[in-house]
Amino acid sequence: MLVGPGVASGATTAPASLGALTGVLARAIDGLLEVDSDGVSDAELAEAMLALRREQARLAAGVAEHTAAFEARQGHAEDGSRSATDWIAVHARLPRGPVAGEVRDARRLRTMLHTRAAFRTGDISAAHVRVLARLAGHPRAGRHFPDVQAHLVGEGRRLRL
Repeated sequence: MLVGPGVASGATTAPASLGALTGVLARAIDGLLEVDSDGVSDAELAEAMLALRREQARLAAGVAEHTAAFEARQGHAEDGSRSATDWIAVHARLPRGPVAGEVRDARRLRTMLHTRAAFRTGDISAAHVRVLARLAGHPRAGRHFPDVQAHLVGEGRRLRL
């Protein structure tokens, strides 16, 4: 559930708008960029490295979920773009190849419930999702993916790529 700043995800308050949340995120990033890394202790910096990577994965999960919704609703068609990939690449000024992979993975992630849950909590990274999405979409291995997904996600939680 989308919630406002400082609101626990299980709370009953109304969700904030997506635009308001991206504004909160932008302000949080501004604050992060104002911190002088040379002025913090080694222990604090090490702790931040892990926390930042977890939050980076969680943000990537959110981007993937909204990307999949944008593609499914054909949000790209309004300005004549052929695909969500083309629209994102042009409007976000990104190379088409990596965007195509992100859109494909986001689409597949919608049906990969174990993978999606672990990504949302930051237990696995975008790199893990890329590998799992490739397996899910493989012509032969994909047939077996639903049966082994939970196990593979569990292994991903403990292994690095």
